[in-house]
Amino acid sequence: MKLPLLDLHLSRGLGDSICANPSLRKIYYAYGRKISVLTENPIIFKNNPYVDKIFDSMETSRESLSETYELLTSFVPNLENPYGLGIDEFLLMNKNWILWEKRVNNNGLTILKKITS
Repeated sequence: MKLPLLDLHLSRGLGDSICANPSLRKIYYAYGRKISVLTENPIIFKNNPYVDKIFDSMETSRESLSETYELLTSFVPNLENPYGLGIDEFLLMNKNWILWEKRVNNNGLTILKKITS
């Protein structure tokens, strides 16, 4: 069985890497072992209790890791949908919420607002 590795190589922002920590915890408990990480921000994961090994994506290719690791990809950009699948799906299923503000100046902040009757 391949070892789990959270592939964050497309997550270039510092905030995206920080936000991956809850996912690491969930994966840790799902696999019952520490997880390796591929990231452009290795310092974020130093001393993380859920992380086994940290690979810098600027120095290590995904291909070199794919034989040993099961690559769990996150933060995959969707060029057809700039708001991301999660937000669109949420808004479709929750008609009492609206997209209030979307800031695209490289900070990825999206604000939703609940409509009250």
